[in-house]
Amino acid sequence: MSAPARKTSIDPTQQRRRALLAKVHIAKNQLGLGEDDYRAIVFQHISPIPIEEASEEDIALASASKATEAQLAALVQHFGQRGFKATAKGVPGRRAPAVDTPSARKARSLWISLHQLGAVRNRSEQALEAFACRQLQCDHWRWSDQSMAYRLIEALKAMAKRHGWEVGDGRTATLQGSKWRLLKAILAKLVAAGIAHPDWTVPVALFRLTGEEARAIDLPIDIEAMTRAAQMLGAVLRERSPEFSPEA
Repeated sequence: MSAPARKTSIDPTQQRRRALLAKVHIAKNQLGLGEDDYRAIVFQHISPIPIEEASEEDIALASASKATEAQLAALVQHFGQRGFKATAKGVPGRRAPAVDTPSARKARSLWISLHQLGAVRNRSEQALEAFACRQLQCDHWRWSDQSMAYRLIEALKAMAKRHGWEVGDGRTATLQGSKWRLLKAILAKLVAAGIAHPDWTVPVALFRLTGEEARAIDLPIDIEAMTRAAQMLGAVLRERSPEFSPEA
C-alpha cells in the first residue's frame, strides 16, 4: 500500500512577501515610473546609505527582490500615496517584461532622459531596441552580451554630450548630480530656442512654463521632483522648440 501523499507546506510569510513584491512591480507599471525614479525610490526604502551619498551604480543595483516584508509594505504604501491602485488587473496579451539587468536598466534610463532632452523622438522600449540594433549592427539585440551593452551605453552617453548633458561616469557620478545636469541642459535648450529667459533658473523656468512650483533649495536633492521637472520641461521643449531635431 502506497504512503499517503505529503501535503506541501505553504509559508505564510513568503506568500505575503510575494504578494507585496507583485504589487510593487504592478505599481511601477501603473504609475509609469522611469527606471531612475523607480530605482531611487526602492533604494531609499531598502538601503542604509543616504541617497545623496549613493552613486548611480549603487541605485541601479537596488532591487525590490532584496527587500524585507516590512520594506515591501512601505514601498506599496509609498506608491499608494502617489496614486497606485492595488486592485488594478493585468492586461491580457501584454508583452513579456523586458530583461532586467543593470546594463539594461542603465540604457533604458539614458534613453528616457535623452527623450526628455529632445535628443530622442520616441522613448519606447521598441525604439531603443531598434536604435541598439542599428548602432551595434546586429539583427537582434541581446542584453546579456555585456560588451554590446557597454558599447550601447557609451553611444548614448556620447549622444547626451552632443546635446549638452554630461551624464557622469561610474561610481563617481551620483544620480542626483546627473539629474540636475540634465535639467540644466534642457533649460539651456529652452533658452537657445527663445522659450526661456537667459536669467531664469530651473525652478523659475519650471514655474513660468508649466505652473509647477519647486523650491530652489529642495529641487537639486529630490530625485522624484527632478524626474517630474525633466518630464515637464522636456515636454515644453518638444512641443514649442522650432529647432527640435532629435537624433533618433
